[in-house]
Amino acid sequence: MRQLDRAVKEFGFKALRVLPWLWKVPPNDKLYFPLYVKCIELGIPFCTQVGHTGPLMPSETGRPMIAVAWKHENVYIDTSAYLPRFYPPQLLHFMNSYGQDKVLFGTNFPMLSLAECAKQALALELKPAAKAKFLLENANRVFALD
Repeated sequence: MRQLDRAVKEFGFKALRVLPWLWKVPPNDKLYFPLYVKCIELGIPFCTQVGHTGPLMPSETGRPMIAVAWKHENVYIDTSAYLPRFYPPQLLHFMNSYGQDKVLFGTNFPMLSLAECAKQALALELKPAAKAKFLLENANRVFALD
């Protein structure tokens, strides 16, 4: 907790990122509870991976939290690790409608080319307001960026 506190207060960190598959501990495990509380105290997001992993690692640790972004106010989706041309139609619909405040653009750079991801993201058939939120505004809000 001291390291997280220092990282935020002294170095300007904007979030805590935890990869459950790396630790083989699902994001709903009590091990993370003190981190959740510290993130709340510091006013920063707790970022975690859910669903399938990129590396050849088990995905089971990411399954408990899938499909909760719409239901819960402070749960968001980022699109890192997927090229925009492969986003499923359901995600695009979500981004263009009731979920436009819930999805953040991500690339997982250097695994995926930032330039190619940006080019494909700009080409998505999104309403202008939804595209602006996806590419910039949602991240500014969630991470309290200037």
